[in-house]
Amino acid sequence: VGGVGSGGGGGSSACTSAAMEAPSPSLPLERALGARLAGVPASQAYQGSQLARLLQPCIEGEQPCVFILCARLDDAYVSTLASTLRLPSLLTQLRQQQRLSSSFDTAPQPTA
Repeated sequence: VGGVGSGGGGGSSACTSAAMEAPSPSLPLERALGARLAGVPASQAYQGSQLARLLQPCIEGEQPCVFILCARLDDAYVSTLASTLRLPSLLTQLRQQQRLSSSFDTAPQPTA
């Protein structure tokens, strides 16, 4: 009596608690993007995130980047989904910052 299905959810409560306790996999990437926005050089900013190092050419504007969010909308995953919503915002801010700095670099400098 008592076996696998005796928790009322067939093990789903264990999955729910594991999903809620697991750290967001996007957190190191968010930290790297935040560091770049703060002016930290790419070589230092991406050290703590393998995903950021992999995406560095896209993040730095050297290659095209498309952000696609594919998620399960089950209640157990809402917190994970919410935590990843910050990534598109950070990527947009960084891209705008890069465009501004490149437009200043290419603008003609006044002569005295």
